Amino acid sequence: MAPRQGLVAIAALAWLALAAAGPGSALPTLCTGAMLWSLPPIGSLQAALALLGPERLAAGWAVMIAAMMVPLQLDLFDDLGARSLRSRRWGMIVAAAAGYFAVWLMAGLVLVPAALLLRMGAVHWLAAVLPVLGAALLWHVSPLRQSALNACHRLPPFAAFGWRGYRDGAAIGLARAGWCVLACWAIMLLLLVLPAGHFAAMALATVGLAIERAERPRPPQWGWRRPERAARALAHRIDILRQQGVTGS
Repeated sequence: MAPRQGLVAIAALAWLALAAAGPGSALPTLCTGAMLWSLPPIGSLQAALALLGPERLAAGWAVMIAAMMVPLQLDLFDDLGARSLRSRRWGMIVAAAAGYFAVWLMAGLVLVPAALLLRMGAVHWLAAVLPVLGAALLWHVSPLRQSALNACHRLPPFAAFGWRGYRDGAAIGLARAGWCVLACWAIMLLLLVLPAGHFAAMALATVGLAIERAERPRPPQWGWRRPERAARALAHRIDILRQQGVTGS
């Protein structure tokens, strides 16, 4: 199996697991956000973590990352594979993926308890969601986030032979994940504090982030960033359909 196919399969399995463990299923939920809102009113973070089980939260967070972030990093793994010797391709990709997931799992140690504290301190779900939504909107238009998005397009050189190549692959994964966490922490926190609709919200967020990742790097500045490539692709597709309609008539 080619590296890209393997990674796509991992992401697909993660989405299937989330869908199968959704509302109405006999399976325990795998969405960390849904776990947080399944708690009864409770005043202690330690008690809440004990009730949910740290291993369940970690597993749910890992499945969320596999579903949402692996599709966004196919370009990274494709580039690593293309620039690696054939015999070392899988090893380089595994090293980069390990570094990437390690950073996101550590980010979960901050984001998941933060979401739980917001959920516990909110008298109504809006009191948890609205502050995070405001922070996410403000962060989305910030120049620092654009700098992080720009950094997500970089692929530094790496050694071609020996253990240094795998070390460099892991370092590339660590660096890419660090920039991704900086760019995406607000949307991930928002997904965690939503009281319902987690699967649909995750799907929409993944599509939006994928469209954003397809854009070229831009100068860091305040403001909304129009998805120019997606807009051009959509306009081109509409034009083709229009021409086919005219030809068919």
